[in-house]
Amino acid sequence: MLGLFLTLSLQWYHNGDQINTYFHQSNNYLYVVYYLAVILGLISLAYFGWRLPDEDRRDRLDMLFLMLFFLSTSLLYVGSFHPVLAPNGDNAEYIINARSIIEHGGVYRLDTPARTPNTLASPGLPILLAPIYKIWGLNFYPMKMMILLICLANGGLLFILFRQEFSFVRSALLSMIAFCSPYLVANSNTIMTEGPYLFWSLLSLIFIRKYASHPDFYWRYYFPLIFFLLGSYLTRAVGASLIIASALFLFFNLPAKGLLPVPGRAGRRGLLKLLWLILPFIAGFVFWLIRQQKGGVTPLSIFMEFDFLGHFRDNMVAFANVVGQIFFSPSSFRWYKQSSDFSLSIFNLGWLLILLLLLSAIIYDLIRRKLLAFYSVILLLLLLFASQTPQEKVFMRYLSVLIPFFIYHLHSILHAMESWVRNSKKPIPSVPVPIITIALLGIIYVTNLSSNRYNVLTKSAVFNSYYGSFLNAAQWCGENLPPDAYVMSVKPRIVYLYSDLPGRFLVNDRDVYSTDFEKKKLQEIKDSGVTHIIVDAISRATIDNIHPIIQNNPDKFEKLAVPGLEEKCTVVRVRQF
Repeated sequence: MLGLFLTLSLQWYHNGDQINTYFHQSNNYLYVVYYLAVILGLISLAYFGWRLPDEDRRDRLDMLFLMLFFLSTSLLYVGSFHPVLAPNGDNAEYIINARSIIEHGGVYRLDTPARTPNTLASPGLPILLAPIYKIWGLNFYPMKMMILLICLANGGLLFILFRQEFSFVRSALLSMIAFCSPYLVANSNTIMTEGPYLFWSLLSLIFIRKYASHPDFYWRYYFPLIFFLLGSYLTRAVGASLIIASALFLFFNLPAKGLLPVPGRAGRRGLLKLLWLILPFIAGFVFWLIRQQKGGVTPLSIFMEFDFLGHFRDNMVAFANVVGQIFFSPSSFRWYKQSSDFSLSIFNLGWLLILLLLLSAIIYDLIRRKLLAFYSVILLLLLLFASQTPQEKVFMRYLSVLIPFFIYHLHSILHAMESWVRNSKKPIPSVPVPIITIALLGIIYVTNLSSNRYNVLTKSAVFNSYYGSFLNAAQWCGENLPPDAYVMSVKPRIVYLYSDLPGRFLVNDRDVYSTDFEKKKLQEIKDSGVTHIIVDAISRATIDNIHPIIQNNPDKFEKLAVPGLEEKCTVVRVRQF
């Protein structure tokens, strides 16, 4: 592992372009990394599968194979590492916010001409990125290495979380299979919140169990728990689900007689622990809403205006379409990573059965008042009712932070079947009781390995010459356009990072070209004072909707001569009209 990090450091040292404008795949050692990870992982899986029927007995080799298992998955994470800024605008926004914290003492929309306070931004990840920006400036290498380290730490935290409930062997299987998910591996390669959010949420779940199980109020558990819950919420607003789930877990596990709390010291102690948990967050939530209200809008005000049933309907369709494929479809993962050679599998009876099995497993754990069930249900409900992006690819990314817990729930059903068979008056002879568990977890693990081949050897289909040309165009704008230029593009926040010029969105996936659309777009360009447009070829929406406008109005746009774009991107100047 040390050698792999030294390799990354050497790549960083020898790379002259610190912002890495284009991704090149020229490392043959990645094949060695991937297949070594596969061999070590399968050996470890076979060992723990062999140990599962006798899991209550500890063996001195258990720790060795756990380390081997962790090493095999870490090879996938490190092999998937690349220094390229992902083409989604969110990761650029986190870097912009980190820069704003360092240079302006707060979170502002630096990529817009007005530079207004960004009161809706989640400051958790920018706060982590801010020291790196302070030391290295706009350098994606150390930023992405920090995300990678956080995601690697999640593997150990998963084992600790599962070890609180299961044997060493079973915890090793569950944690490493969840840790190996290609979606979690992919999260380690982007400057996004999924990896850090999972880190904070795992710490929160570990400490809420410690806090709840201690007979008294124990401040050494309480203060870290508050800190970790706060970190979760500041990283992503859905971190509120952790706070709600923790409160529900404490409430439903209060000492009770029937439906009433047990009178006396035990009942009061449990109730006080619950109040100590929720009161600081109620006060903090009110303060945060007041602070955000100064910006004119709050997440709560937006939330109250939602079409809840409409969002739920659309998001439920997306959830049903992808939840089974997250575990059992390598081709769907390749589609998720923008490969045009693959597509999302059509929803069928098989995916329906997996969906029903998962929902049944969550309900089963909810009936047993399991902490992870409370968390899964609350977070899933927030996503289903509040998400405004029901596209399957986006929903897969949102669900990635729940993958370890979905695996936990699926295992719960299998574990219950094991217990039923074990306690049956007529047990099945000569068949290991956990055979179904071993088989299902093994299938998920092999599917993960297959999908991770794409992570390691391809990274993503979007890291191509067209994206490189777009980044070159953005950098050229920063070096050649006047500082008062206002650039319209499909990725204005990424353009700002490379050019230091404010920008505006050019087009989105919901736009459909028509003569009326063309008139409205031309009027928008005129009214907003746009001076230049980067006409890309990385977005189908740009090709279908903007290219015709540029071609139909040569009197309004002037193509600029920009070297190195190879006709894969164009910068045009907007004439007065």
